[in-house]
Amino acid sequence: GASRRAVHPPHGESTITSPVHGGARRGRIECDADTDGMAYWNDPQDARDRSFRSPFSPPPGGGRERYLTFEPDSGGWNNLRMSLENIIVFAAASGRTLVLPPDQPIYLLKADKENKYRGFGDFFNLHTEAFNRIVPVISTEEFIAREGGRGGRFPIPDHLRAGVHAAKNKCELLKKSKMS
Repeated sequence: GASRRAVHPPHGESTITSPVHGGARRGRIECDADTDGMAYWNDPQDARDRSFRSPFSPPPGGGRERYLTFEPDSGGWNNLRMSLENIIVFAAASGRTLVLPPDQPIYLLKADKENKYRGFGDFFNLHTEAFNRIVPVISTEEFIAREGGRGGRFPIPDHLRAGVHAAKNKCELLKKSKMS
């Protein structure tokens, strides 16, 4: 097909008109403010996005699965969101399965005693078929079940096993490890 160059629109115009957004659908927010000049994320825009496969991914049906774990920022919601966006891009580019951290209290949202522990899955739909084709996502619990046993690639030492299993779904006490 014809190659498309990224064109930066003139100042004041929406980036939705750029060829970078091939096939994009304009998002819409019902709001008192004028939001028509904004572009929003939506589903993958074109066949290139939908068929993306990292050159670093193991070959289909072969190779060992590789993982990306991360600790979310301890700041406010916007910092958490941006850190997740960055980690998703890195997981997609490196061909790794993203391991979501356990649910935990989130700054300014932990005052809700009914729902003190939250995870990224509470805010983002990370388990759709289309998303998981590009970035497979598993929980910390699933990662520990797959790889944390004695025969796994990341076996949990016996003296840490009880604490790790207690924190695999919900984690509140975060402190620096004494391990280097």
